[in-house]
Amino acid sequence: MYNFTLLISLYIAHIIFDFYLQPKSWIEARNSLHYKSKELYFHSLLQGGITFILLNQFVAIGFLLAAKSIFRFGELQNDQDKKLTEYVMLGTLISFSISIFIGLATSYFVTQLPIGK
Repeated sequence: MYNFTLLISLYIAHIIFDFYLQPKSWIEARNSLHYKSKELYFHSLLQGGITFILLNQFVAIGFLLAAKSIFRFGELQNDQDKKLTEYVMLGTLISFSISIFIGLATSYFVTQLPIGK
């Protein structure tokens, strides 16, 4: 029964993220740039974060944040880039906070389903 609940959780997370939370600009960027699109990787990180929450793997979320921070700080060239990077990191923190909230809410509501009770 756990596998069925997990499958429903992942499906709900996919539907919520792909159809309600993903901006149209991300879809357009992925369609035009394909694998070169940074939005594709951002989308994957956020969806991965929601998946890790539903699997109760909070350490993996920390790893995703750390990896994104390391890659982002590697792009620094001048003072203007530093300021932009601070805004991007703040946006990433907000996005992951929203992902954590959605993941926890989805996890809670899935456990309340009367399947197999």
